[in-house]
Amino acid sequence: MMLRSNSSIMLLRVRLIWWAF
Repeated sequence: MMLRSNSSIMLLRVRLIWWAF
């Protein structure tokens, strides 16, 4: 469960960074 949560957060962060760019 924790691993899945981390993956989701990482993906969200990457998308946010891409959007900012």
